[in-house]
Amino acid sequence: MYNTGMSDTDPRTSKEKNLSATELKTILFKHKTWLETNGHDGEQANLKDCQLKGAVLLGADLRNANLEGAYLYGAYLKNANLENSNLRGANFRGANFRWTNLKNADMK
Repeated sequence: MYNTGMSDTDPRTSKEKNLSATELKTILFKHKTWLETNGHDGEQANLKDCQLKGAVLLGADLRNANLEGAYLYGAYLKNANLENSNLRGANFRGANFRWTNLKNADMK
């Protein structure tokens, strides 16, 4: 299970795309459907350049997601699955990756 750790009114001050907690939950739900249906339904998560500071993504299945340039400073990603995800240029400073699957993740 995951929790965004963000309220809909969190102030964000950066060039990244701002998402509300509701928007992030919707993206994660569509991505889960996309994974479960092998891409026939739902939508691949595109979190490129998104502001996700402090997000709690405990156990989130983000396989094959695009997180290029995302700002995940202090995010909690324990038990998350980021296998084959695009993490190029993402800021994970202070993030918790305990037991996170990063197999074949692109972190160049």
